[in-house]
Amino acid sequence: MNSILDSLVLKIKSWGEQQSVINYILQTDVTNLEQFKENLSLNFFIATKNDKALIKETNWLDEFGGTTRKHAANHGFCSFAKATYENGFKLHFVIVNTELNKLGATYYNIENLEDSKKLLVNNMVA
Repeated sequence: MNSILDSLVLKIKSWGEQQSVINYILQTDVTNLEQFKENLSLNFFIATKNDKALIKETNWLDEFGGTTRKHAANHGFCSFAKATYENGFKLHFVIVNTELNKLGATYYNIENLEDSKKLLVNNMVA
């Protein structure tokens, strides 16, 4: 993988490990990283105890580089956050609240996720 991409993924991993409200972060497009592309989009899945905090205040997206554009919104079942960075990269985050009783938090248990995804953060381990 490209060193710029490695650095970006490590920033996301480090940030996620420091956030007490985050259960998991998965990188959902690991096969796309085999080639370095200009304007590359990376996709992540965040399972969190508080999606509202990540949607209301989008400053956390600046942790990964200088942003030229960012947007976050709740769409009921899940939320989305997107950012475009000065280096041309685009990050997309699907954010799911694991505390919602109507969804059943066990649905987002790590054992239910596909093997093709790359687990970056697992804050559920003791």
